[in-house]
Amino acid sequence: MNDDVAELAAELPDAELVLAFVSPLGTPLDGVQDALQDALIAHGYQIEVLVRISELLDQTRPAPGVERPEERQERLMEAGNELRRLYGGDYLALMAILTINASRAQDRKGAVVPHVIRSLKHPDEVARLRHVYGKGFFLIGVSAPRRLRRSTLVQRDFPRTQADRLLDKDAAEDEAIGQQTRDTFELADAYLRIDGGGADHARQKIQRLVDLLLSCPFHSPTREEHAMFMAYAAALRSSDLSRQVGAVVANRHGDVVASGANDAPAPHGGTYWPTGGAFTGDTDPRAGPDYLRGYDSNERERNEILARVLAALRPDEVAAARAMQPRERGALVGRFKKRLEGTGIFDLTEFGRAVHAEMAALLSCARSGVSPVEGTLYCTTFPCHNCAKHIVAAGITSVVYVEPYPKSKAKALHADSISLTDEDDDEPGERVRFRAFEGIGPRRFVDLFSLSLGSGRPVRRKQRNADGARIEWTRGEGSLPRLPLDPRSYLEREDAAVDFVRQRERNGDKLHAEECADGSDSSAAEDPDPRGGARGG
Repeated sequence: MNDDVAELAAELPDAELVLAFVSPLGTPLDGVQDALQDALIAHGYQIEVLVRISELLDQTRPAPGVERPEERQERLMEAGNELRRLYGGDYLALMAILTINASRAQDRKGAVVPHVIRSLKHPDEVARLRHVYGKGFFLIGVSAPRRLRRSTLVQRDFPRTQADRLLDKDAAEDEAIGQQTRDTFELADAYLRIDGGGADHARQKIQRLVDLLLSCPFHSPTREEHAMFMAYAAALRSSDLSRQVGAVVANRHGDVVASGANDAPAPHGGTYWPTGGAFTGDTDPRAGPDYLRGYDSNERERNEILARVLAALRPDEVAAARAMQPRERGALVGRFKKRLEGTGIFDLTEFGRAVHAEMAALLSCARSGVSPVEGTLYCTTFPCHNCAKHIVAAGITSVVYVEPYPKSKAKALHADSISLTDEDDDEPGERVRFRAFEGIGPRRFVDLFSLSLGSGRPVRRKQRNADGARIEWTRGEGSLPRLPLDPRSYLEREDAAVDFVRQRERNGDKLHAEECADGSDSSAAEDPDPRGGARGG
């Protein structure tokens, strides 16, 4: 960034940070919060605004009297559900924003103030905070194995049966407006796992994250971060109507050797690509992806099965449905679908035309003559049970994923060959290990690892001098937020840009006049700008 652009950007020395945690119930978050505090202090920052959602809930729905730990947890969950039901899924995020806003009345003498929110439980809360704070909001997902989280609750005097029930309720309630920690977790910008590796190990992870957020130029991606970013890049090429999933296979050295996305298979191998130029994106209309056909084949086939089941069980209702108006008939089918929720019929996926991303990656290995044996498969979503058995059979030794897929029957059908690190109490042994991703998430990969192509401040690694010496970066001195919050609106920044242009023109006009007076710009005097301006184009 040159000096003029830096001046135009008007980067603020007191740019703020808004960080939030999302973590499943029972995750030992206190140690992570302490590590975050220490990491920020090393950069000269101090957490002064800590918003605890549980305290906000206690204020709005206080305890009726003495209560046991599990009763308090249940009350807070129900209080959150009630508030979301009354005021919207983002209401608790709005309460956190209100708390942050109220803190601005305090005199902080220009210090950078990190605002930390602990912790979010619904995707609407994340959406609201990203809408308000934009790139300046950073969500940290912290997880721990279920056995560790259960142990934490039991140590807090939760009865074991109640601990398991509340762990399940926290992950995903049936009500859409209820606790949805699982769906919220996948929206994180960075992922941290607490698995008993020791407090120092967790502190190292947090310190690296804070260094990246505060413009350290010397951290590069881990193998896992790079491979998962490649999987997300692969997902973006999918034209599937339902979802975009990507997968890559990396060999034991960490080299990505194959990729795949969920899409319809193309003749002679692979899946469909646009056949036109770089900007037309044309595809053969005679075949190709489902969006050209106009419907999801899996959805249509499931509805056909549903209709046949209805005809077999309720022939009288089917006969009556034929005489109904379309709207009435749709309402009847909707009621029947409601009765069958939870039966598994709506989880069927084998009628889709798309090759699943994991299978596409493995087939790419086969077409290219690359062995997947002893490799790791990185996938944006936990594999379905159909993909899981092919992953095991292909010789993959571990699977890394970001988004959970609760409908998958992989563990139930293949417990002998698959180990889930989040659930299993025993060692994986010879089984294929399925584990959650850890590191900087794909959505912030470019922003935090690119020197100049991200959305925030560019960084440099060497001096601008003849010998190209390395930049001497130390915590505290170079600690500016990589993605700063700018309190001005785009309209204010636009006005500032206009003023900047006018100021530059005035300075240029003045310099030009001085050069003419000195006789140093005779060519310009002899050949004035034909447009009548003081300077050339």
